[in-house]
Parts: sequence; structure tokens; C-alpha cells
Amino acid sequence: MLIEEGALERQNGGWVSTERLAGVSIPDSVHGVIAARIDRLEAASRDALRRCSVIGRSFWPAAVEVDEGVIGALVRSGLVSDSVDSSMAGLREFAFKHALTRDVVYGTLPRPERRELHRRVGEWIQEVAPDRSAETVELAAYHYGQAVAYGEDDPAVSRRAFELLLAASEAAYGRGAFEAARRQLERALELAVDESRPAQAELGLDTVDGLLSPDDAELRSDALGLRSRVCWLSGRWDEALSSANAAVAALAGLPESRQLARALARLSQIEMLKQRHESVAHSREGIAVARRVGDSFAEWNATINLFTQEAAEGIAPDPDQISSIVQSAAEAGEFEEGYRAIINFIWAASGYLPVDRIELVVADARRRLADVPAPGSIGPYLEVSAAMCLLVPSARWTEADPVLREFEGREELAVSTRLAHLATAGGLAFRRGDVQQTNQLLEKLRPLALASGELQRIIPMAAVVLPWLARSGELDELRVLTDELLTVVDRQWPAVLDSVPVVRALADAGETELLARTAESIRETPDLSAHTQTALLAAEGLLALQRGNVGEAIEQLELAADRKRQLGRSYDAACLELDLAQALEADGQTEASKEVRASAAAVLEPLRCVNPF
Repeated sequence: MLIEEGALERQNGGWVSTERLAGVSIPDSVHGVIAARIDRLEAASRDALRRCSVIGRSFWPAAVEVDEGVIGALVRSGLVSDSVDSSMAGLREFAFKHALTRDVVYGTLPRPERRELHRRVGEWIQEVAPDRSAETVELAAYHYGQAVAYGEDDPAVSRRAFELLLAASEAAYGRGAFEAARRQLERALELAVDESRPAQAELGLDTVDGLLSPDDAELRSDALGLRSRVCWLSGRWDEALSSANAAVAALAGLPESRQLARALARLSQIEMLKQRHESVAHSREGIAVARRVGDSFAEWNATINLFTQEAAEGIAPDPDQISSIVQSAAEAGEFEEGYRAIINFIWAASGYLPVDRIELVVADARRRLADVPAPGSIGPYLEVSAAMCLLVPSARWTEADPVLREFEGREELAVSTRLAHLATAGGLAFRRGDVQQTNQLLEKLRPLALASGELQRIIPMAAVVLPWLARSGELDELRVLTDELLTVVDRQWPAVLDSVPVVRALADAGETELLARTAESIRETPDLSAHTQTALLAAEGLLALQRGNVGEAIEQLELAADRKRQLGRSYDAACLELDLAQALEADGQTEASKEVRASAAAVLEPLRCVNPF
């Protein structure tokens, strides 16, 4: 750098300083030195180097339409070297002399340019290497995948990356490169978000399975774990659990291994999704094994499962722990796991922390992931979860609307995302009085949620479908769904899922007996906390109101509304204030009732809410 600045000159076989040395600003890091050198290049050379950095440490200028002569002239600078051989026949290959140089140069590219260039490189590789060797297939898949990661929304690109990764995985298994094959298949699964791709991935797993001998227990466990994920992505919930159990069973009697740590983490994840208490024990076992065998990924995965299940059972999540997981995952390049920690925190913190506190933790966690976008497999779920759990309850519907529109009608979304989207968009349509949209969305939602067998799908569904049935006068359907709900929940209401709209719908329909059964079911849930406490207060307050015990009703409903207000869930609080106003009016407190109704109207009227549930 000093030579390029003219601060050092060659004299008599050595180096001497010049007058310019006094004015040189020395960067405070190696990164800064490299950046300073890049900045001093001519514009054409700097731009050429930036474009080539997309390809990787080794690169072919033609892939990004850069003149080889421009790059060749930089060899003398020591930034790049000219390779003797080229892995692309007939094409001149160069390499960044140091990996850090490539990283610094790549870091100067804005995300839109990265997206466009990665796609271009993927297309170029397919054009110049049509023989589809394992190496070129994997390289093309990587670049298509990066284009998707940086926001490319063309389904054809995502589909191409998926197909190439699947082909590369099978080729790697065929030559015995099992670890590489597993990584490629996992990357393929990140892109397997529509109905057809999980099925294609499963065919790939079948091919892999056929290549394994009876002694390949660890590899078979890996394949079963991946099959579990495929089944979950495609909505085959019970098969996902049985495959996860089989992945652990395949390793019975063998020494502890990375495969065992990951199989336990995977099993605990499926159990957590089904709100099964066994998830706690399997998460802790997975963490312990992961630490002993040195598998950070399995440890993060199992830790996320643990805090999520514990939150459902009454233990508030620790924001510092979330930040630590995200930071560690980001440093290791495991961005999907970092984003999964954020999503699970959004769900797990609901009912424990105020909305603004949750959003601060989420914003900090996303900063720790730098500018790397969420993978396509979970990015939409993150946005829809935030709309569902944070924006709608806090009366920020205009912020939720564009998120929901972005994913409207996209059948290629993972089933979990579709369920959350249907519940959120359908719920808003109902509250706004859009009958056609409500019918269209909620009729799809109910059977899909019930088929999942997961409480985190079923309770949010019931929280919008039961109010819809109550207001539509479909009381027979309301009774059937309530019976189904009580059977599935079986007195195990998760603390993090809001069931207040369920009890308010039963009260609105005049179903006192069903309301009493629901209140009893909530009351018998072990370790009542967070949302379950509020739901019980609302249920008992509404029961007291229907039975004429207005003093008790006022006390319980005031407490329930206050809890919602303290959590920043202003829309939820306004809905409960309507019930409180009714109780105050029944008690003869007319002025107090008017004040509470006015408070509710201040929230509900700007939203144009006609069905406040």
C-alpha cells in the first residue's frame, strides 16, 4: 500500500521513504489495507475485480463479461494471479491471491448486483459446461442458490438450483462423498418450498438409500433425518415424526456421534412442533451429545427447540440466549438456523414480553446476520409470523397488509407458512367484514390446520374460525369445531398461543356450556402462564357475566384487558374492553361503560373493524 501511495521508493537495491509518508493515513486493520488498495485502482479495473469476486476465489472473467486483459493487468499488483491450468477448458482462469482480498472486494457489491451476477454466473456455467460434471453442477447450483438468497424471485431460478443440487447430491453419494452429498441435499431442501419439490427430494433420498449397505447406520440416520424434514415440508406430519424417531433408533448401541446429536435435535424439533413434552428431554440430550462430539449446529438446533417448548410450558425465553445463538450461527455461516431462532423467539415470547421488546430483540438479531437474507425455505414464514404475532395484535394492520399481499395465492409456500398466512389474512378479512375473502380463506384453513395435528396451527385457526362461525350463525359447525379443539388440546393449552378469541366467540354465540368446558380445560392446564392465564381470566369473566355475577365479571375482564395492554397488544385489549363495557353497563356504571367503549373505539374505528375478535 505504501508503495502504491508513493510513500516508499526503490533505491540502490532497497526501500526508502519519501516525503509523502508523513501524509499517509494507515488503515487500522488488514481489511482496511486491502480496501484502501482496491479504492486506488482505476474505475474499470476496480469494477472488473468486483464483478469477478462473485464467482469465487478462482474465477473466469468471461463468466461476468469482463475483459481478460483488464484482469491480466492486475497480476503485477499482486492482487490476483494467473492460473497455469483452467478447470474450464479453453478459458483463462485467474485467482485472488488471498481469500481475504476476494471477501473484501465482494463486500463492496450491493445486494441487487450480487443477485444479478450470481444468476448470470449460474447461467454461464450451464452454457459453457453442458456435460453436467459433478463439479460444474454443484458450482452452478451454488450460484443459482445465492441468487435466490439475495432476493431473486423468479421461480425458474429457484427450481433450477433445487434440481442441480439434487443431481449433485446423488452424484456425490455415488462416488462415496457422503458428507458433501448430505450438505447438497440439505441445501436443496432449503429451496423445496412448493408441493412438487419435497416429493422430488424424497425420490433423491430413495436413490441414496438404495446405495447404502446394512452397515451404514450413521448414513442411514442422516437420510432418515432428511426424510423427516421432507415430510414436514410437504405437510405429512405423522411421517415426519416416525422418520425422526427412526433416525435416532438407527444409531442404537453405537458410540455417540455427530449423526446422533443431529438425529436427537431433529426429533426434538418435530416433537416441539407437535407441542409434546418429550421434546424437552430429547432437546437436552441432543445438546449434551452435541457438546461432547463438538457439533455446534446440532447444539443450536436443539437449544432452539428447548426454549420454544419450555415457553409453551410456562418458561419465558431469554432474549440474551437468542442473540447468542444468532451470533454464533452467523459466524459459522449457518444463517438458516439463525433465522429459525428469530422465528421461534417471535412465537415463544408472545404472551411474556411486550411487542416492542420482542421487536427490538428481533431487529438486533437480524443485524447480527448482516445482510444475508433469510433462506427461501423460511424467509416467508418469518415475515408472516411477525405479521401474525406482532403487527395484527398491536393494531398495525396497515403494516401487516403488504406482507400478506406479497405471499397471497402462492401455493408453492411451505405448508406451515400457508397455514399462518391463511389464519392472518383470513382473520383480517373477517374483522373488516369482507365476507367473500373470509369464506375463501377460512374454508381452506380449517381442514389444513386440523390435518397437521399441531396445536400451533390448530389454536390460531380456531381463534379466527370460531368467531366467523359465531357471527355467521353456523352454531352446529361451531360446536363441532369446539369439540374437536378440546379433544386435540386435551387440557394442554400452550402458554404462547392466544386463545382469548376462542372464549369470546363462544360467549358471543351464547354457548355457555361450551364456554364452561373450555374454561375448565384451560384451568386444568399445568403451569398456567402468559396467554393461558389471560384466556382463563377472559373465560371466567365472560361466564360470570352470562350468569349475572357482574362484579366478578368486571374484575376478571379488567385484569385480562390490562394484561393485553401491558404487552402492547392494543387491538386485543380493545376487544376485551368491549366485554368490560358490557359488564359495567350491566352493573349500572353507565359513564364508566361509555369511557371504556370510547377507549376501544379509538383503536377499532381507525382499523375499520366490524367484527372485533
